[in-house]
Amino acid sequence: MPQFRGLNLIMWVHNFREMSYVVLVDSKGRVTLPRDVRRSLGVKPGDRFRITVVGSRIVLEKAEDPFEVLNRILKDVRFDRKAREKAEEERRRFQWL
Repeated sequence: MPQFRGLNLIMWVHNFREMSYVVLVDSKGRVTLPRDVRRSLGVKPGDRFRITVVGSRIVLEKAEDPFEVLNRILKDVRFDRKAREKAEEERRRFQWL
């Protein structure tokens, strides 16, 4: 496992394949992800990542936009004023049940 100034750098790919690379930190603190890692994870310019420090390890995970996650979960479900008004009317109609 590569070590830089007391930090262990590990990269995990979600397809159960482990990849390990030695990378350099530039003067601005940036790290370049190797091409194989970018391709394996589908990393594109502008993608966001979550950085977590666990002990002396740095965990780098692709961050998902919570709104995109909700859109995937809800699929074609859309909420607008008319749908809300209809739901409230239905609730009032069946409130006695």
